[in-house]
Amino acid sequence: MTRTFPEPEIHIIYDAGASAIRTTLVEFSTVESTGKGKPKPYTQVNVLSSGLDCRSGGVELNHRLLKFLVEDFMNENQVDITRDKWAMSKFRKEANRLKVVLSANDKAVSTIEGVCKGIDYSREIKWSQFKATADDLKVRFVIPLHACLVKTGLTFEDVMSVILMGGASQTPMIQRAVKATIGEGKVAFDVNADKAAVIGASLSRQVKTKDIEVSDIYMYDIQASYTA
Repeated sequence: MTRTFPEPEIHIIYDAGASAIRTTLVEFSTVESTGKGKPKPYTQVNVLSSGLDCRSGGVELNHRLLKFLVEDFMNENQVDITRDKWAMSKFRKEANRLKVVLSANDKAVSTIEGVCKGIDYSREIKWSQFKATADDLKVRFVIPLHACLVKTGLTFEDVMSVILMGGASQTPMIQRAVKATIGEGKVAFDVNADKAAVIGASLSRQVKTKDIEVSDIYMYDIQASYTA
């Protein structure tokens, strides 16, 4: 809403959410209206393609960490808690907390009181241990990046930046995978995607902005049939 684009710019919006990772390849440009009266510049947002992976995201990271914590507890105490819903709910909540803490620290202490039969759990978890549980996901984290480019024939050299959004995008292992693929200098940490989404969603006719034209795509195949 505040910028002009004398030359078209191509960016990738990388949305790492709870259940999936989605990418959107977008071209921004400034064009002049061709209607009656004095030509007026406006911003054109053209969605070129998209990518999707439904087997990665924040929830999958939670599952990996949950499995690690539960197996560690059972190996130490020789107690099977996989069918204990109360105990599993405690570990599930702890896994979600640890994922956030380990996103900013090299290690964190996991403490759960009264897991079962009066047994408590306390363990220092290192970032390297968490990373090892999800090492195979590194490839999946960048599949959507490649997918959205393949559809257009463009390369990463044509992309000016990758804009991160979604809670899971704050996880270091996801950020490292994106940097290794696109280049660290092209990850746009200066863009507050959450704030931009809120502002965009709250716009109304009472808020005056410059004209923006959006050309979107439909992600799924459409099959049409008819009878003569």
